Formats: sequence, C-alpha cells, structure tokens
Amino acid sequence: MAESATGNRTQEAKLKAGRGRRILRICIRVLRVTLVVAVIVIAACLMYLAQVGLPPRMQEQLTARLRQQGWEIQFSKMRLSLSRMGIVA
Repeated sequence: MAESATGNRTQEAKLKAGRGRRILRICIRVLRVTLVVAVIVIAACLMYLAQVGLPPRMQEQLTARLRQQGWEIQFSKMRLSLSRMGIVA
C-alpha cells in the first residue's frame, strides 16, 4: 500500500513538471513569434521611410530642432538612407 501512495506522488510530480514545461514552451514560443513580428514591422518601417521619405510633421520637427541649433535648412524631400546610415535631404 505504501508503494502505491509513493507511486501516485511521483506521477503527480511528473504531471506538474510536465505542465510547467509545457507552459514554459508556450511562453517561449509566444515571445519568439512576437520578436519576429516586431523585427518585420521595424524593417518594413525603415524600408518605407527609405522609399517614400519622412512625413511632413517629422520634417517640420527636425527643421525646428536644427534652427534652434543655428542651422538654416531648406529641402524638397527628406528620406532615410540605409546605405549612408542617416537622413538625406
């Protein structure tokens, strides 16, 4: 009788350990998918900014900051350049 009680306890411990591992694997899978989606979204945003250019509101904010620092700038289009690692006017 003592052996069956000990056997039940070990089976319960195995089930709890298996449940914990399953939850851990699900959490890691969700984290991995979220990370991949975030990387894809960031890459798409960078490609959009490189092709289309910065939105007018961002251009205005950037020119305002540069004017505060003493720079006078005029441009027709401002876009992100991945090869030059910066903004090209």
